[in-house]
Amino acid sequence: MKLGWSQYEIGVKLHISQNAYYKLETGKTKLDLQRFIEITNLLEIKPEKLLQ
Repeated sequence: MKLGWSQYEIGVKLHISQNAYYKLETGKTKLDLQRFIEITNLLEIKPEKLLQ
């Protein structure tokens, strides 16, 4: 939200569909380490900040 991107836009940047990103965001799909790092890099968030 901070960057003003929609789920669709984030999905495009991650090379996945909006629906696939929605499922990651809502916990319906398990998030693996590689995808977690891709998302934190894309959103410019330090991974350790989300693990606190």
